[in-house]
Amino acid sequence: MSKPCASSFQSSVNNLNVERLQSVRGDYNITEKDRLYVRYNDDHGTQATSTDPINSAFSANSVQPSYGGQLGYTRVINSTMVNQLLLSASYYSAIFGPPDYAGAIKTFPTTWGFNDGLFSAMGGADENYPSGRKVRQHQLIDDYSVMHGKHTFKAGMNLRQNYVSTYATQPNAFGLLTFNSMTDFVNGSLVNGSTFSQAFPNVGAEPLKMYSLGFYIQDEWKILPNLTATLALRMDRNSNITCGSACYNELGSTFAAATHSATTPYNASIHAVNTAFPSVESIVPEPRIGLAYSVTKTTVIRGGFGIFSDLYQGLIADRFITNSPGVATFSTSSGLIALNNPNSAFATVANSAAAFHSGFASGATLAQLQASVPLGFAAPIFSTVESQLKNPKYYEWNLEVQQTLGKYFMGSLNYVGNHGHDEINQNPLVNAYSAAGFQGVPTTVPDPRFGQIRELNSSGYSYYDGLVASLKWHLGHQFSGQFNFDWGHALDTCSNSCLEPFNALTAVSVRNQLNPLSQNGINYSNADYDTRHTVNSNYVYTVPNHFGNKMMNSVVGGWTLAGTILFHSGYPFAIVDSSVRSQVSNSSGITSALVLADYLGTGYPGCTEPNASCYSTSQFATKANQHNWGNIPRNSFRGPGYFDTDFNVNKSFTYRERLKLTVGAYFFNILNHPNFDLPGNNVALGNFGQITNSVSSPSSAYGSFMGSAVSGRLVQLVVKFAF
Repeated sequence: MSKPCASSFQSSVNNLNVERLQSVRGDYNITEKDRLYVRYNDDHGTQATSTDPINSAFSANSVQPSYGGQLGYTRVINSTMVNQLLLSASYYSAIFGPPDYAGAIKTFPTTWGFNDGLFSAMGGADENYPSGRKVRQHQLIDDYSVMHGKHTFKAGMNLRQNYVSTYATQPNAFGLLTFNSMTDFVNGSLVNGSTFSQAFPNVGAEPLKMYSLGFYIQDEWKILPNLTATLALRMDRNSNITCGSACYNELGSTFAAATHSATTPYNASIHAVNTAFPSVESIVPEPRIGLAYSVTKTTVIRGGFGIFSDLYQGLIADRFITNSPGVATFSTSSGLIALNNPNSAFATVANSAAAFHSGFASGATLAQLQASVPLGFAAPIFSTVESQLKNPKYYEWNLEVQQTLGKYFMGSLNYVGNHGHDEINQNPLVNAYSAAGFQGVPTTVPDPRFGQIRELNSSGYSYYDGLVASLKWHLGHQFSGQFNFDWGHALDTCSNSCLEPFNALTAVSVRNQLNPLSQNGINYSNADYDTRHTVNSNYVYTVPNHFGNKMMNSVVGGWTLAGTILFHSGYPFAIVDSSVRSQVSNSSGITSALVLADYLGTGYPGCTEPNASCYSTSQFATKANQHNWGNIPRNSFRGPGYFDTDFNVNKSFTYRERLKLTVGAYFFNILNHPNFDLPGNNVALGNFGQITNSVSSPSSAYGSFMGSAVSGRLVQLVVKFAF
């Protein structure tokens, strides 16, 4: 995503989504026991993706037509047995990029990103485009229920099939130049940790297929009039992700078990296969139990425990499609920034790609490719996976006490917890080495034929414990609402499966294993989304028609006032030092692994002041004095908290029952309260410790992903006419 434009109004207007929606529905009572319903909908919208502050040629969007339909059939077999069947199908296309991609590339062919300084990227985010997918989905759900005495038995199944055409091979065909130092930008060379990477695809859109299949049985047992137990067992099967054209390129084993001899030809190690993972779990059993006990008419105790599994994200398969030779990606941390120069970074990766493509089929070795590129062959980067990718699993439990308080209030106290294991972890250090003897890596490169190796495994884990206090009220027909306070702590080894940042607009998440020796030391810490204190509340008040005057009732009565309040404490973040990364190298540099900065202070101060730097480089070790992956756990520091309150007011006027006019207004961030983003977290960059952005509210008139351009107060007038 590009940084927001200086003109917030223009940026917001340019990002408005354009949609055309339509739906059709029908309900048919065939007999007294047979009911059929049909649903159809389509949407021809355009999603705004980014607005470039430099040139509109680099602004991006996505035209997203979608179609969906459902057919449902309910059969009442007798007074105790019911069966429900649902068949559904959908299709959507979501291809992202500038509307005129060829024109954008012609304007500025290589994207320049600046990790140092406050510059916006040149060329927008064109290294990410064109990208996206086209997806067909079929689903079958069947549920059967029968009552017998004190038991209600249920059984069912859910089958979902997806057919995906992925465009993951297309991005970065024109390269990404990342400046980690303004000195490199000024001198036009890659010396101080800056890199250039480019993909050279040999394939286009690839067809993928996957499915998930689940079965369950359940018994809701009313043991006593005031005690109910729910016993259930679910079993899930998530398929491997297949590609009929054998579009995946993999090593055929884990990296540790592969042959690493420099004399082994590339085509003897890299194999085309039609499954993304060597193997997956055949089935995952998930038992669950729940209890509800009414102590008195006003007091209820509930609790439960269960095992739940999750799907692995389909985007993982994209990594193996984009491996060499399907998409040969090369990166270099040396060379000049100059076109048509044999010593340029552009020439280095282009010559490496040409040599690799021509030599792969003929069984070329590393030495032969190096000889064919005298100025330096940049070894390709590669993605691998452990021998079996497991389904992430979560043990979840809770205990809640609910109490009615008088006539109008109800309170509850709920302890919830979970433990996740077999979560996805990303280790980009399996091919790392350091001639100077950096912590935990060998002094020579394990496999000189490759650059950075990113290996996915199922070694991640997480914990959460939280206490939720709630108060609900319903004062007649005029005033109702709810107040919730959440006190909790979330920890994990890597958030969001180590695949995507928690905040798409502020990508400061650490998405890799930090120390090749262990995850326990510095990876296992506060999750990216760990907020210790959260308050959320909502309320609705309707002005009564009790004025004794028809005109006053018409003008003042009947107005509805509603609002929301949200507060949470600050998100955690890690402080890294990209300059230290150059001490740990491989044949093309570790291009994506982060290294935590060694902290020299005591305690972990938060960052809440937007007008002054929160931290200084003197609080952290210099590049020359750091030889480890960090001395404190990731996400030890905290950013600013968040507060927002929205408000809306509306009134409906009815004429002859069939005509209704509604007028009102929505006030987003009605107090115009500024909320600030996390500070720059890289010791090696010029914006370190500085908060340079505000953040937008979770609810906005302009939708999501709009950045700070819509973070202030917004008023939206509403007029609706229904007939």
